[in-house]
Amino acid sequence: MVDSFWRWGQPEVFSVDVATGCEHEQQRTQVRELLETLEPELEIPLVLRYFCDLDSREIGELLELSDSPVRSRLRAARKLLAAELIKAGYEHD
Repeated sequence: MVDSFWRWGQPEVFSVDVATGCEHEQQRTQVRELLETLEPELEIPLVLRYFCDLDSREIGELLELSDSPVRSRLRAARKLLAAELIKAGYEHD
């Protein structure tokens, strides 16, 4: 049974597009580098929101802030990051 799975001529179950994989890795690296250019008061909430999946209330608890300043910082960080990505040649979908 296992041997029949590996027969020659069978379509590949998993295919990897190396060019796309490399492009995604370059994009991740560039976003990571751009995140590091943000002031910590903007970078930290953004990372907690989008990489740790915390909401503004949870972020506020961690940073000892109310929801409103957290949302303001997230908005400012997204705006700065978007501007830098546009400068780097990325287009908005």
